[in-house]
Amino acid sequence: MKITQDELIGKDVEVVNARNPSLKGMKGKITDETKNSFVLKTVKGSKRVMKKDADFHFANENITIKGENLAKRPEDRIKP
Repeated sequence: MKITQDELIGKDVEVVNARNPSLKGMKGKITDETKNSFVLKTVKGSKRVMKKDADFHFANENITIKGENLAKRPEDRIKP
């Protein structure tokens, strides 16, 4: 199964590129997901990152994905 069709809550992620440069390098665990954003639990607390504005690296899967490819409601994204 491709990661774009997998449940992403609980996965560790790093923002590798972002429209907002202060987000670049942010690491955390995805604790919530909406159609347009992820909520990451970071060492500095919970942070919301807009999917379309960033690229994400999933370390455990060793893959980087453009957020625009994930910008769907979770229940629509994981349908086969």
